[in-house]
This record gives sequence, C-alpha cells and structure tokens, in this order.
Amino acid sequence: SSVAEQAVANLTGENMRLQKRLREMKTSSKDQSELLSCILPLHKDLEERFSRLKREKKKLEQHLHEMETEKSDLKSDKSVVDDALSRLKEEKHELELKLQDSNEEIMDLHHIWNQMDEQLL
Repeated sequence: SSVAEQAVANLTGENMRLQKRLREMKTSSKDQSELLSCILPLHKDLEERFSRLKREKKKLEQHLHEMETEKSDLKSDKSVVDDALSRLKEEKHELELKLQDSNEEIMDLHHIWNQMDEQLL
C-alpha cells in the first residue's frame, strides 16, 4: 500500500510538472504565434521590396547598357567627324597655298601689265 501511495504521489507530481510545462508551452506558443503574426507582414513587405528592387536594378542595368552603346556610337561618330575635320583643314591649307600662289601670279601679271603699259606710253 505504501508503494502504491508512493507511486501515486510520484505520478501526481509528474502530472503537475507536465501540466505546468504544458501551460508554459501554450504561453510560449501564443507568444510565438503573436510574434509570427507580426513578422509575416514584415517578411511579405520585404519580399515585395526586394522584388521591386530587382526589377528596378534590371531596368537600370538595361538603361546603362543602352547608354554605353550610345556612348560607343558617339565616340565612333566623333572619330568620323574628327577625321573629316582634319581632311577639311588639309584641303583649306592647300587652297590657301593655291590662293597665295594665284595672288602672287596675279601681282606678277599686274606688274608685267604695268611695265608693258609704260612702254607703250
């Protein structure tokens, strides 16, 4: 009988400990549930922001690529324009030399003309 009483006492003590532990777990579970209900909306918001930022990043990278292509095209165009400008400068210089030669020839012809005119007088 005393063994049975001891067993009942042990089981009762164990039962009380388990009930206390169950209450703690329920409280903990409730706290975790409340915490989870706070965290989930934040998590969802972060996922949406991350997704939006990924889309924006992709658009910006595409825009950057387009700008790099345009920059390359403009450099190429500038090179073509610089080459054309260089050729035009050379042609201008050659024309200036020809004009100078022509002016000198005209002056020489004027001089000869004036000399002939003086001889005829």
